[in-house]
Parts: sequence; structure tokens; C-alpha cells
Amino acid sequence: MAKERAGNGGSKPGKVKVRAELRFTERRETSVDRCWMGINLRAQLFYANLGHLVLLRSDGTVVRTARDEDPASHHDVPLGRIDSYNPENFVRFEVSLDDTAWEIQVGTVKTRVPLTEMRFVFAAGRVLVQTYLCRVGIRHIEVLPS
Repeated sequence: MAKERAGNGGSKPGKVKVRAELRFTERRETSVDRCWMGINLRAQLFYANLGHLVLLRSDGTVVRTARDEDPASHHDVPLGRIDSYNPENFVRFEVSLDDTAWEIQVGTVKTRVPLTEMRFVFAAGRVLVQTYLCRVGIRHIEVLPS
């Protein structure tokens, strides 16, 4: 599972917007496991099924996680692929969660997920920058009330 890399001082906002510029600085992926970096909103812990995580894989694929009926599991929901992606370049993340929707933009991939279409929604939680099989550089990050 991913580990916490940065937080927001322990506060647990419900309505939050995060703007960040991230890039891969070191990748340790295998032919089976691709590394990823992402932002988890309303996170209860660092597990993908215990928050609302959007992530960028090293091949430019963007996904969000969705909790399954079994609270101990989740699945990835593909959102798209960044045009002309280079994993050495910084990518802009802009994600927010309020009372109506989860707004996601990672590079050129953009979507809006109404909360009514999500099986499970946490009311509040931490903001986490998370990684898997990599290290990430952060050029800019803002955590704002939504």
C-alpha cells in the first residue's frame, strides 16, 4: 500500500480544494506493478479504500479509486490518459470535494463525479499526497477550503 508523504497539519476538512504540481523523481516499478502518485481527499488512513484518491500512473493513465461493497476493498475507475505525457515533467493536479461533487483535473484529463453517483462518501478526512513504488517532487501545493 502507499505511504503518506505530506499532510495538512492534522486537520480533517470536508470541503477542500487542492492544487499541486507533481512529478516522478525516482521510479522503482516492475513489469507487473506500475508506480503512481496521487492526492487523496477525506482520507481516513493511507489505504485507497479509505479515502477519495485520484492517481497518475507513470504511463500517463489517470484513475480514481472507488470503494467496493466490501469495505476492505476498492477498484480503480479509469478517467483517461494525459496527452503527450512525459513522466519527468511536472503535472498539475487540481482536485476538490464539496457537498455535491468530486472535481478532478490531472494534466489534460478532467472529470466531475457527482456524490450521488458514488457508492460511499466520507464526510471529512485528511489530505494526503501518496505514492507507490516511486518518489515524487512537489513544485507547488495549495490546500484551500472549497
